Amino acid sequence: MTAPKIWIEFAQHAQRSRGIDAARAIFERAITAVGLDIAAGGTVWNEWRKMERSLGSKNKDRVHMLFGRQLSVPMTAMESTLEEYRNFATENGFAADEYDSTYEKAHAALVEREPYETAIGFGSVVLEDPWLHYLSFEISHGDAARIRTLYERAVAACCLSPTLWTDYIKWTSSVSSSAAVEVAQRAVRNVTSYGVAWATLLRVLDADNRSLDEIAAVFRKAEQTDLVAPGEFVQIFIAFAEILRRAYSAEASTHVLELLTDTLTRGASYVDERMLLRMDI
Repeated sequence: MTAPKIWIEFAQHAQRSRGIDAARAIFERAITAVGLDIAAGGTVWNEWRKMERSLGSKNKDRVHMLFGRQLSVPMTAMESTLEEYRNFATENGFAADEYDSTYEKAHAALVEREPYETAIGFGSVVLEDPWLHYLSFEISHGDAARIRTLYERAVAACCLSPTLWTDYIKWTSSVSSSAAVEVAQRAVRNVTSYGVAWATLLRVLDADNRSLDEIAAVFRKAEQTDLVAPGEFVQIFIAFAEILRRAYSAEASTHVLELLTDTLTRGASYVDERMLLRMDI
């Protein structure tokens, strides 16, 4: 997930180089990407409103709309946003209490999430368990945009956690197989040494109906990877063998059978070699 600061700089550059409409388009993308981040998303909303207000009173309707959108989102320091809106409304002829009910609903949602926000920010060491608990809470509420935003925050904070990455891929698979592939590809770049990441990538490629040649290429790349433990390779071999078995069941081609036989032979050889090394023979 791109940091809010980068999105803001991107939008400001777009305004200078291509004009206000280009900047607005960037801010809309930024809101989609990070606007639901309870801890940091408010900076994007604030900068967008600041830009719109700099255009003068002729733009007050757009500023009014942005206040309404922002106040509907649970966010830290949202009390100050409400106060800022009331001052703006009084100065520009809008009802100061127009967004009170919107604010109350969003604030109640914030209060629900504050214990989780405190847990993920506690201490100097970033741990995955508080993120997993928070994610379980968001998943139980079923808002896909909020869930995705929280997963992005989690893997940014714990980028070397295979558990969080595989959990993210599993959830994304329930939404979109192609999106799951993108997340799985990011996972193997971050937790390259873990077999579960490669095995999961192989499976989501298969679920997304990618060609057997593409999947085999990923398998060969995984074979060449220096994994954290010999047993990690077994997960990769099993995943690829399962894919090949299903492919052969669907289409009994000689090519698939050769790939399957070769994979099983190499997998057995690999296990034998590792067993001999462990026995120090």
